Amino acid sequence: MRCKIKAFRLKKQIFSLKKLKNIKNVTTFSYNSDANNYICKQFHSQRLIYHIIMVNNFDYDLNIIFAILNGRVTTAINKQFLRNCKEEKLDITPEQWTVLVHLVNNNGVTQQALCNATFKDKPSMTRLIDNMEKMGLVTRLANKKDRRINQIQLTRKGRDTERRSAIIAIKTLKEALEGINVEDIAICQDVLKKVFKNMQG
Repeated sequence: MRCKIKAFRLKKQIFSLKKLKNIKNVTTFSYNSDANNYICKQFHSQRLIYHIIMVNNFDYDLNIIFAILNGRVTTAINKQFLRNCKEEKLDITPEQWTVLVHLVNNNGVTQQALCNATFKDKPSMTRLIDNMEKMGLVTRLANKKDRRINQIQLTRKGRDTERRSAIIAIKTLKEALEGINVEDIAICQDVLKKVFKNMQG
């Protein structure tokens, strides 16, 4: 209870800061529930302080945040993509499609480059390429300078599959964005880019 009272008082102090002008160096405190103490932070601009105020008082929808963090949004879109592929009698998964898309513009890249582009680890990418090779979508070619390195290339079937799946992907995206105006989509896209950049460390 005492911690809550302290946190409330600190919030009131922070609110009063945004009324000040020409703030050059202000010390604020934020409560760290995990460490059970208060962290002292130095902020050197009014904009930063106002940003902290807005973030602390934003009405977060925890259900939406949880859905994003545990992949439910991605899973829902992937399921719709698979349903649309099934309707078109196209045997491909979202993971395979992302590899095909990358290879269309970067044919012959190494398996490690595909790992970096799709954020997959080496074992997962190896299994994925193995399956795609069995399906006749890609082929492995040993690098001429270093035969330990495999370069992944699209087959003719792989190119045809990518063209068909791209149409399905666009259809799926339109279904996912139904009822959302262009301005909101642009804002969402910009926010997600910033979130991604923040998580890159």
